[in-house]
Amino acid sequence: MTRSHRIAVALVLALVMLTLPGWVLRHESTGAIAGREAELETVRQRNETLRVENQALLSEVRALADDPYSVERRARDVLRFVRPDEVVLLFESPRGSGGSR
Repeated sequence: MTRSHRIAVALVLALVMLTLPGWVLRHESTGAIAGREAELETVRQRNETLRVENQALLSEVRALADDPYSVERRARDVLRFVRPDEVVLLFESPRGSGGSR
């Protein structure tokens, strides 16, 4: 092998050795970016879900603060409150039927 061939081979090897780490890092960072973008989308969807839930809760708080009927309905539904002159009948669904007949 002549001296010029050895120099050419050395230059090619040097070029490969210098560009290979950058190429590998670019491709690894591209994968990392894609993973981060997917993670960001998941966080955005969760944020939107929480925003909708917060809006519903805020509406409920406003209704409970401003509307006596809302307070009564909530007390009846959640706490099972009844008025003194009322009779409440509760029916249980048969076991194993899934609650539908």
